[in-house]
Formats: sequence, C-alpha cells, structure tokens
Amino acid sequence: KDKNLRIQTIADSLGVNYIVEGSVRKSGDGLRITAQLIRAKDDFHVWSNTYDRQAKDILDLQKEIASKIAESLDISLDAKAWEEMGWAGTRNPEAFLAFLKARELDDQAHSNSSYINLEKLKQANTFYQQSSLLDPSFMNPYIFHADFYLHYVLHDDATYRDTLTERQAAALFMEDLESAITRSREPAQADFFRIPKTMYSNDWT
Repeated sequence: KDKNLRIQTIADSLGVNYIVEGSVRKSGDGLRITAQLIRAKDDFHVWSNTYDRQAKDILDLQKEIASKIAESLDISLDAKAWEEMGWAGTRNPEAFLAFLKARELDDQAHSNSSYINLEKLKQANTFYQQSSLLDPSFMNPYIFHADFYLHYVLHDDATYRDTLTERQAAALFMEDLESAITRSREPAQADFFRIPKTMYSNDWT
C-alpha cells in the first residue's frame, strides 16, 4: 500500500506467481470494481473485468471474481471441482482455494520424517484462518488448524520458538476441536472429534 513496486517484486516477496490487482470506486450505493490477474514473470494480464454492482451484492461478487480467477489459473471450477468442494464441506470457492493452499503448506510441514516443521504449520494456519473467515461453517480448516497446537505442546519441533505457553497452546487446540465438533455434518463425525478432545483433556488437566 502507498508504494510504487514492480509486480515481480511484490510476487517475489509473497512467494507467488500471480498477483490480483484491482480498485473499488463508490457512488451512492453503487460500486465499480475493477480486477485483473497478472502473471508476475512477464506482467502478462491473464484476465481482467469491470463490475458495476450494488453494495448489497458484494458477497456474490466476491465469489464470482474468485471463480473467474480460478478458471484463469486452470483451477477450473467445473462440476467435479464443485463436487470436491461440497465433499470437503464448503461451497465457497475462495474458502476452498485458501484451504488448498493451507494443505500444501501443511504437507510440506510433515514432509520430514525426523521432525515437524512448526514454522510451516504456522504459515498454513494463516490460510486455514482465512478459509474459516470466508466460510465460518466450513469444518475442515479447524481440524487442521488444531494440529499446530498439538505438535507445539508435544515439542515435536525442537527448533521452533514462539510466545505461546503450553497451557495457551493446549487451550487453542481444544478450542479448534470444539469448533470442528459444532460444525460437524453428522453425529458420528462429531463423536470422532470428541475422542482426541477427551483424551488430551485428561492428559492436560
């Protein structure tokens, strides 16, 4: 914000290959939103569009823009992709894409058989949090988000340092499990998540 930086510089700092750039202008209750997807390596404009909408339609517009960008990146939201989102427990494309980014970082955190990379898990958690904000009813982000706190309490990454106390991490782990339980789509699913909650609660009290 308030800086004149090259697209490639921004992309390098974020560790991404594409940048979404846009602007919003408001007139009364009307909005004009311009969005464009730029490939960082050559500044190629992959996709762009302008939307004239009412402010009350902003949530639907967010989904529409996310879908267009996903299609442009060949993350095509076809019938199969929508089915996968439904199976995962969300119909929000932005929430699903944030969840997929988190899972990628999560897999990297667990890629070394000798230890868990808590720094990577913490990075993944920023995307799990984003996914949860975009779709508060989406259960899966809470389950994976809890994993960071469990490994933290169990000291599974001896190199990691943070300001959390073990008691705080344990409380956050329980909070995530409870959030997943309340968002479970069927009783058996909720019961499954109560098992670790009960098990570790006995250990930590």
